[in-house]
Formats: sequence, C-alpha cells, structure tokens
Amino acid sequence: MKILIVFATYSGSTRIVGNIIETALKNDHDVTSCSVFDFDPAGFSDFDFIVLGSNSWFENKEEGQMNSGFHALKEKLKPDSFKGKKFAIYALGDSNLYHNTFCKAADHLEKLVREFGGDAVVPPLKVDRFYFDEEGSEPKIIEWAEELNQFLKQLQSH
Repeated sequence: MKILIVFATYSGSTRIVGNIIETALKNDHDVTSCSVFDFDPAGFSDFDFIVLGSNSWFENKEEGQMNSGFHALKEKLKPDSFKGKKFAIYALGDSNLYHNTFCKAADHLEKLVREFGGDAVVPPLKVDRFYFDEEGSEPKIIEWAEELNQFLKQLQSH
C-alpha cells in the first residue's frame, strides 16, 4: 500500500513523530513523508492511505489549532480533494499548559478530512509533551503505528 505522511511542525517534534510512524510502517508499505509546506495537494491522488500530523498551536487567535501549514493547505483544496481517501491523524500537545485544548489539532484535522470528502478511519494518536519526553513517548507512538499497520493489512486483504 502507498502511504503518505504529511506533517506540519514548528519545533521539529511533529516531524520526529512522523518519522517514528514511518519506520513502523515501511517494512510492509511504501511510505512517503513530507512537510505540508512542501506538499502539492494534487499529490494526494497518488496514495492509498494518508496520515496527517500537526502540533496544537495558537493560530487564528485561538489555542488548540492545527498548524498554519494545514490552514494554507485547506485554501488549496477542491471540494472533493479527499473523496474516497482514508486517513489517520496524529497531534501533539501539552496537557499541563493547555488542558482545555489538549491536542485539539486532531479534531481540526478530522474536520478538514471530512469537509473535503475523506474518512478518518482509526482513532487519532494524541501525544502529550513529546518535546519534554521523547524517549517516554516513543512506545505509545510505536504501539499506535503498529495498530495502524494491522488495520492497513486488513484493509489490503479485502
């Protein structure tokens, strides 16, 4: 299966999480990873499954938003850009500082996917305080990616 991971990051943490997910999937799938800032939305059609990842950030005068790169992507999408596409979502956040908006970027990404005809088919991965504890966060990320891999294998077999 051809899988695309599109991430947006300011500090690099969302890219690192995307790399961990890519490593967990690449033995069984053809995985491409890139920044949303470098991605042409016409390329979505080249992939069977898409993973979107964003930090939760202060954007548009509101906490808990998806990264500005996804807001820019949204402006380039056509109404049916995601028609028939299946997605997984991951988000990074800090429950200590922003408990009311913890990983709300995941909700915004799921809404974006639905708005343009796609379907988020697995529960989102929400990573808490990755920047402060990369090593402690990694097992949770790998577990989610392995569950996603099993889902993708089942999807392929049907």
